[in-house]
Amino acid sequence: CERSDRWKSKTTDMAMGQGQIFTTLQKDETHEFINNNDSAGNQNHSQEHDKYEVKPLCNFVRDVTKEELPAYLVPDDVLSRPWAKQLPVVTAQDKATYCFTAAYGRIYHKATGSFLLIDPPDRPACADVPIERCDDMSQLYSGKIRRFTPDELLAIFGFPSSFSFPFDISLEKCYKLIGNSVNIFVVTQVATELLMNIK
Repeated sequence: CERSDRWKSKTTDMAMGQGQIFTTLQKDETHEFINNNDSAGNQNHSQEHDKYEVKPLCNFVRDVTKEELPAYLVPDDVLSRPWAKQLPVVTAQDKATYCFTAAYGRIYHKATGSFLLIDPPDRPACADVPIERCDDMSQLYSGKIRRFTPDELLAIFGFPSSFSFPFDISLEKCYKLIGNSVNIFVVTQVATELLMNIK
């Protein structure tokens, strides 16, 4: 497993300085916030950011039924390939993932998003205790690693629980739509930061 500092999302250059995006939860709603690293500093902004608490992924994942699980499992023919040992794997206790993109539903690669280790369910965060890796990951993790579901990604992206896709949209299309969307709360926070600094 990658070191914890490499699990953080890509640093984003913004008008206010540089920041990092984290998955968070505030007042029982999904949020992401910008940890402002502006060298000039701003006490008011710092106090505002202190209101946010980084939450583990267990706040967003749900139980997947045995009937649903096969659609999300990373297949053995993928895990058995030598490059599969580089797949970004997280547990429900981790607090950061790779960025989820529109290709998450069709490509297995760290550039498309992280994958969830579901067995054992109480395993510590990969950022703290790296998983064992080998050239044939299927020997260790067959049936134990899956994609995040669209509902889980919607929660991470800040969509309300009332939001859902039409039933006739395919799973791959759901992933594509989510990957092409923006995080509601990140956009809100960035817009707020910019508007507060308009002279």
